[in-house]
Amino acid sequence: MTDERERLPTDIGHVDASDCGPPQSDQSSERGDVVSWQFSAVSRRRSAVLGRRDGMADQSDVTWPCESIKKGLTLLSDPVSRAFFKDEPKLVERIIRLVKDDDSVDIVEMNQQVVITNPNGHSVQLDIIARDANGKIYNIEFQSKREKALERRASFYASMLLVNEFKSGAQYKDCPEICVIFLLEHGEGCNGKLVERVVPVDTAGNSSNWPIEFYFVSGALHDNSELGTMMQDFTCCDLTEIRDPVFKVRATIILNQKIGRKIMCEAEEKWANELFSDGLIEGRIEGRREGRREGHREGIVDLTKRVMKILGKTLEDTMAFLQLTDEEKQSVRCCLAT
Repeated sequence: MTDERERLPTDIGHVDASDCGPPQSDQSSERGDVVSWQFSAVSRRRSAVLGRRDGMADQSDVTWPCESIKKGLTLLSDPVSRAFFKDEPKLVERIIRLVKDDDSVDIVEMNQQVVITNPNGHSVQLDIIARDANGKIYNIEFQSKREKALERRASFYASMLLVNEFKSGAQYKDCPEICVIFLLEHGEGCNGKLVERVVPVDTAGNSSNWPIEFYFVSGALHDNSELGTMMQDFTCCDLTEIRDPVFKVRATIILNQKIGRKIMCEAEEKWANELFSDGLIEGRIEGRREGRREGHREGIVDLTKRVMKILGKTLEDTMAFLQLTDEEKQSVRCCLAT
């Protein structure tokens, strides 16, 4: 999903992306009103979400105010997948077993939204990172939008994981094994198959010594296999229609139990706050070029347009959802009217 972040590096065995604080900049003297707006806006959004969460805590029906569920987003969308797989290594294990057709995979560790920082270039934030009992590392990515450079993106993710896990002093024979899995709503890169496995091979077709493999799984092709059923579930807009027995249990918790609703709202809140951070990073960059006030305005406008597109809200509903001030609302209206 989002790749470029101004975040501290994490190690999947020690630090989850949730432990990372707000994006920081070396240009502390240039923050000004932009950073002040960032913290006030995030605070307003957090208060609004917490207020909604408290208000629904005692409800017993499933009509609770989570924007992602009301919108009908699928398990391949960012806010829903974050909540659905939060602290659920067995669900991640089931994905891997079905994709690889290997019931021996034993996941012992998983983290979500893991940031790997590249001090010399492009950094990444990975949806799920897991490690099995043999030390093999898995990266699972949920993709609801079409990706034009899928193979290159997957290769870059694998390379970042390889560099991050290949510690100083290690021998090449101990290079970690990496498996990157993309679950793709539209099936690009799958070559008309339900699952396409890609590995480097020599001219004789041998690939046994290569430490990296890729799996592209299509959400556009459905069959009655367990993997086909899983992908149908992952592209379904109604979580009550999930058929896989393991994932159905989790869906029931998310939809009907108080703890599930709390997890869903927290995931949506975190996702919204990251949208704030992304928009304001771009706003700060723009602000350095054209002035902090202009960058501040551009950051708000960009954020508003993104939330409108993702949640399918009107302009007025989006500004209310983001808890913008009257001055900010007027600025957004003027920009979008031109």
